[in-house]
Amino acid sequence: MSKTALHLSWSKSFVIAILLGLLPLVSGGTLIATLTLVSHDAFAQNAKEKKAAAKKRKSYGIGTKVYDQLSKAQTVAENKQYAQAVAILDELRTGRRELNPYEKANIWNLYGYIYYSQEQFAKSIEAYRKVIAQKDNIPLQIELNATYTLAQLYFVTDNYKLAVSLLEKWLSISENPGANPYFLIAQGYYQLKDYDAALTSALRGMRVARERDLQPQENWYLLLRVLYYEKKNYPKVIETLRILVNIWPKKEYWVQLANFYAEVNKNKEQVSLMSSAHTLKMLTKENELINMASIFLNHDLPYYAARLLERGLSEKKITPSEKSMHLLATAWRVAHEPKKALVVMEQIAQKTDSSDIYHALAGLYLDTYKYSKALEATQKAFQQKNVRKETDLWMLQGIAEFNLKKFDAARKSFSQMLKAAQLQKKRRKKFTSVARNWLQYVQSEQKRHKELQNNLASLRGVNP
Repeated sequence: MSKTALHLSWSKSFVIAILLGLLPLVSGGTLIATLTLVSHDAFAQNAKEKKAAAKKRKSYGIGTKVYDQLSKAQTVAENKQYAQAVAILDELRTGRRELNPYEKANIWNLYGYIYYSQEQFAKSIEAYRKVIAQKDNIPLQIELNATYTLAQLYFVTDNYKLAVSLLEKWLSISENPGANPYFLIAQGYYQLKDYDAALTSALRGMRVARERDLQPQENWYLLLRVLYYEKKNYPKVIETLRILVNIWPKKEYWVQLANFYAEVNKNKEQVSLMSSAHTLKMLTKENELINMASIFLNHDLPYYAARLLERGLSEKKITPSEKSMHLLATAWRVAHEPKKALVVMEQIAQKTDSSDIYHALAGLYLDTYKYSKALEATQKAFQQKNVRKETDLWMLQGIAEFNLKKFDAARKSFSQMLKAAQLQKKRRKKFTSVARNWLQYVQSEQKRHKELQNNLASLRGVNP
């Protein structure tokens, strides 16, 4: 759908936006290699058992020396001295003292944070997996944080299948989760092209947000918009875009909503919305103004189209190109202002030798009863390369010649029109009929004109 093409490059930025809102990364979870996609309901069946098992985990503390070294490494890392921080952790990890699972988890967690800060995502993922390996001997909250963080890292590295698996696991053992995880899962399913599952998760996130009276986020509606679009549910796309326009009135949402109104044949709504966007000075680029003028023209509002184009040209927001000027001339002509259209078209003809321009100019000269100039314009049109619509051109030339009382020339032009019409695949019957009617009319008028001249000559006593 060309005119409703949506910009879908937001997918990774959606994840990054959520990542930026988190506290420093922590991690946990189960061995990644054993995970497969499982539904949220399947995980939920064992949620109580898992939470109960978590309460029976062994408890460990952190030794004073380990704590001091971890604190030192963290401080150094926060000052972006990453190599020194890694060296401290390496020394701590390979020291003589055997580390307990809780200490190991904290060390690998800090490794993960350091590597993430340097965008070394593969190393960061490996570090967090090693945090996860301690899950039977660390507090449940550390496992939950680790699982969530690791899932986000898989998003950043485009491993959506594992990301969704981990988030589904996180939901199954997390108490009272918020809305964001559901939208992350929806994003993952979207990337996997499972639009039904994605929409289900996104709508579940919306319900959670409403239940908690949370402020909706723009990215949530952007995701819904894309999912409804993929499912070709255009009424829902429109509904979602209306929300975006009302809460976040950005130009792109106004334009997209207008395009979708056109897609479902709600032309009045399209024109009204785009007119409002123009009034609010949202349309500032040349292509936007020309598109707005085209919408006016297509919906029988040529006067508004012409005024918009004139204003854009005078304010130098629109370049006086052949395309824009031709559109302006067309708007004035359709608005029954042939003299204004003619002024514009003459300006174009001074800058370009185009058969189409001379063709249009000939029509305007006929509209303003300038038959000699109309004939001159058709002749120039035929002299150009790539002559199109020869049937129309011969007709215009014949009409100009007829009005100049050049009947023989007019008959030749309409005869050429008839030949050209017979070669056409489309509208052949129509143009053939028009050409024959003109030939008959010219012959009749030529005869009548000759008789009139004879009568006038007889009255004057002159031999014609």
